[in-house]
Amino acid sequence: MRDSVGKPLEAVSISINGEPGGAISDQKGKYEIKDCPLIVILQSSFQYLGFTTEKFSCD
Repeated sequence: MRDSVGKPLEAVSISINGEPGGAISDQKGKYEIKDCPLIVILQSSFQYLGFTTEKFSCD
């Protein structure tokens, strides 16, 4: 996860719509989601304090 100037975003909350669990980005803006089917990962939400929640979906 990076902001508009390329700075890594730490502690972004990544949730998978309709699924328990999720992930939080590290100091480098990286995160990992384990044991989740790809089709489910393609419908995700990203939340970060001070930013608008973004929902991501691929059809």
